[in-house]
Amino acid sequence: MKKHKGRVSKIPVIRPFDCIGELAIISTNYARIDEAQIKSFILTLKRLIPGGVILPRIFAYLPVSKKPSEVRMGKGKGSINTYVARVRPNTVLFEINKVPLGFSIASLKTVSTKLGIQSQIISVGKKSAL
Repeated sequence: MKKHKGRVSKIPVIRPFDCIGELAIISTNYARIDEAQIKSFILTLKRLIPGGVILPRIFAYLPVSKKPSEVRMGKGKGSINTYVARVRPNTVLFEINKVPLGFSIASLKTVSTKLGIQSQIISVGKKSAL
């Protein structure tokens, strides 16, 4: 079903982190994350931590339509092109469990550039930003 674009509401989100994993990645600003960005993030993390468990907490549920190039105006809305997830600040994006000892936080920060938004890595046990 096609939907309107809508807005990511600017209501500040202050919620406690209810996490299962050891490390969590949270967003620090408003954004729309594409399903391809989520898949590429998960695939690169699976390469880095082969024994770890990745728990995604965001899912692309909102359809985005696009008309083909060089099409005349009118004739209704275009077909569904991709799906996105709306993200607010302090939303837990991913959790990581059973992380090996050799796994470094720096490599997790470099992988978080796949998402295309500003994010923070927190240790769930200490509830503090790393």
